[in-house]
Amino acid sequence: MIDRLELIRTSLLPLLAEQGHADVPVVTSFQPTEQGRTDGPTLYLCQIPAGGNYGWQGRSTKWDEDTQTLKRTESQIVRETFQLMSLNDTGVGIDPITLHNLTTVLIASQAFREALRLEAVGIERIVASRTPEYVNDRERFEQSPSFDFTLTHTTAIIQQARYFERAEINITRV
Repeated sequence: MIDRLELIRTSLLPLLAEQGHADVPVVTSFQPTEQGRTDGPTLYLCQIPAGGNYGWQGRSTKWDEDTQTLKRTESQIVRETFQLMSLNDTGVGIDPITLHNLTTVLIASQAFREALRLEAVGIERIVASRTPEYVNDRERFEQSPSFDFTLTHTTAIIQQARYFERAEINITRV
């Protein structure tokens, strides 16, 4: 199974470089081992526990002649929601709102969709942007624009099913 956070990151970095922003890192936020934030313009990516399954679970059962077993496959389309937030606390380089707007366009681009499609992942939609303001560690107001987007992919489990080779009827009186 592919790590979708890493897929998003590795698909977005070359597109940012093409637009002249190769110095902008895309990092996973909410890391338990790292504290603080990076200096300069940065994109923070995190998975939001929303999404869920979509549609009905598919089931199929097939006899495998090679292994002489009955294989049961169950598949489900899964929706996962991610949030991408832009930040620049130094004031040097691209500002957060411009970086946010550029990233929104890149996520919706055909090149990004194609990179996801090669890994059997689809992008469903990008929802409305938010631009909350907060007071930073230097007591100044700062903006942190972000947006959510939903990816879809199919997950499948394969199990060996129990089966009988023979059944005997044993009827007795009570």
